[in-house]
Amino acid sequence: MKSVKGQLPETAESRRLAAIGFLIRDTREAQGLSQGQLGTRLRQAGIDLGPAALSRIEYGRQALTTDQARAVERVLNLQDGRLDEVSA
Repeated sequence: MKSVKGQLPETAESRRLAAIGFLIRDTREAQGLSQGQLGTRLRQAGIDLGPAALSRIEYGRQALTTDQARAVERVLNLQDGRLDEVSA
């Protein structure tokens, strides 16, 4: 496992979280949305994820719950279950 001083060792799960975060960030940016705008749309869908949490998710430092993942998929017009299909 790779490790950088002050960071946790890289694992398959950390790589998967980073891949999910990249997909979310790439899709959000392609749609011209800021993290704040995505957070607002998620709150309107009943999910409270602000810009700080979205940043952690997009950089693979925070996992999504199932409900959060489904809401992100709906708000970003991703296929249902798309985030579950992401692998490292």
